Amino acid sequence: MLIHTVKDGETLTDIAAIYGLSAEYIAKVNSYYQKLVPGQELIIVYPAVTHTVKAGESLFSVARDYNTDISALLRNNPFLNNGLNAGDEITIAYSSKKQGNITLNGYCYTFIGFELFRRILPYLSYVTIFTYGFDESGKLIPPYPADDIYIKTASEYGTAPLMHLSTLTSAGSFSSALAAFLLSNEGLWDELADNILANIEEKGYKGLDIDFEYLSAEYAEPYAAFTALLRRRLNERGYILITALAPKTSAAQQGLLYEGHSYKLLGQSSDLVMPMTYEWGYAYSEPMAVAPINSVNRVIEYALSEIPSNKILLGLPFYGYDWQLPYEKGITVGRSLSPEFALQLGREYNGIIKFDEISASPFMTYFNGNTEHIVWFESPKSIQAKTALIARYSLAGAGIWSIDRPFWQGYMTINLMYDIKKFY
Repeated sequence: MLIHTVKDGETLTDIAAIYGLSAEYIAKVNSYYQKLVPGQELIIVYPAVTHTVKAGESLFSVARDYNTDISALLRNNPFLNNGLNAGDEITIAYSSKKQGNITLNGYCYTFIGFELFRRILPYLSYVTIFTYGFDESGKLIPPYPADDIYIKTASEYGTAPLMHLSTLTSAGSFSSALAAFLLSNEGLWDELADNILANIEEKGYKGLDIDFEYLSAEYAEPYAAFTALLRRRLNERGYILITALAPKTSAAQQGLLYEGHSYKLLGQSSDLVMPMTYEWGYAYSEPMAVAPINSVNRVIEYALSEIPSNKILLGLPFYGYDWQLPYEKGITVGRSLSPEFALQLGREYNGIIKFDEISASPFMTYFNGNTEHIVWFESPKSIQAKTALIARYSLAGAGIWSIDRPFWQGYMTINLMYDIKKFY
């Protein structure tokens, strides 16, 4: 896989001629058909095996004939999600060498667009549907809108749906008080576990993803003990437990976000863990990369000192932020956006994208009238740099926050680098 950086004035036709490919083919690989932005990145990869669809053929029959599966066909040809048409030329395999098999989890809210959700499922091993809460009696508070259609559809695509449990409130913040109440009352643990298991079995989930944030140090051991109980109860019935971890770089790291998460203990009490290696750049920070590669690497290296590599999922951000300049601390608030919307802003306002080698992340400045903005976001090169850590450190895979907005180049980059596990 090559990544081409667009020069000012270049067109898809110009770029296609450089690589001996068609403009239509490059557009399909990148799921991108708009005007190019200077500094934008395009994935360049050559097909190794192609097939021209004949009348009467189906995804099932083509997959069978080439000894592959439907999900792999859909990953290689995202435009096929609505089925085959006679005359379509599809890619069975690319020339890009895979670096191994990975587990890929994606997080979404239940207000995600259904068609977007359906198209992303072939790329995912698990999909975690955000979020169930609970009250002080251990009763579950379900997500709204309901999760049923997403569970059913995920299962149809062979993507295992996971229930998500958190202390997130209706106001959108994590409740330290609710977590403290639960963890201080061990008698409630089995009641909540019973309700979780009943919900998993009734709904058709395949496991649980848990995320308690902003715990003080006194709750580190109780939290690990609670997750150990959940894991034991879940594993007894063939279900999995994934635990989200604050992005720590040492066991003694100070701050409410970090102190209640013991990497060693939570690594022991979970089937998989996901360090949330993003949000260095966030809505209220100064403008910077969401997940600078050097910061991500430090977290993963610390995680490896406490947790076996085959339990670790790398946290991947599929989003960015747009800040108005000049930045004023405490006043300026960044706007969250998808990488594809960042490119749209570049087209609309004649932005020029640059790539910061230190953070391995792209950024763009543009003017809306007289107001200057800066956008930090993700691109094929930034995703390639981060996901290379999976092979480097023999990690289990990655977890994407979040799949609610499109980033097709991100999925294609991962697809070209790794085979994605399906569990049923």
